[in-house]
Amino acid sequence: MKAYYSKKYSHMTLDDIQRHWHTPKSHMLEVYCSDQSQLTQQGQNVGLSSYRFGLRHGDLSQFSGKCKLYDLLWTLRPRHVWLAPKCGPWSSWNRLNSMKSMQLSKQIQDDRRAENVHLLLCDAMFRLQDWRGDTFH
Repeated sequence: MKAYYSKKYSHMTLDDIQRHWHTPKSHMLEVYCSDQSQLTQQGQNVGLSSYRFGLRHGDLSQFSGKCKLYDLLWTLRPRHVWLAPKCGPWSSWNRLNSMKSMQLSKQIQDDRRAENVHLLLCDAMFRLQDWRGDTFH
């Protein structure tokens, strides 16, 4: 994420970038959600500027999907980011199932490796919000 912004906005000074990020333009961005997610809907119902980024907006396992999300983050600068990636590969059921056979254990490990890209993205988004300050979550 940092490399993407550094390259795209290389013409801006560090002060310009900090000023940009520290000025929120929306209340919430919900990522990894369905088109009918209740969190975004309820936020909008009470007058908050709430937005979604789901699979139809971009595949976050692909670079192009991440770029769309990064551009939306740059534009919306949400105060709160809600992330809900798939948790299946790390679920209690999969921990139990991984003990049933070597083949099933290998499949679950492969699924975890494939989904790791989403954990890294969640980490990057957390770090961005943390860098933005105490009023961003």
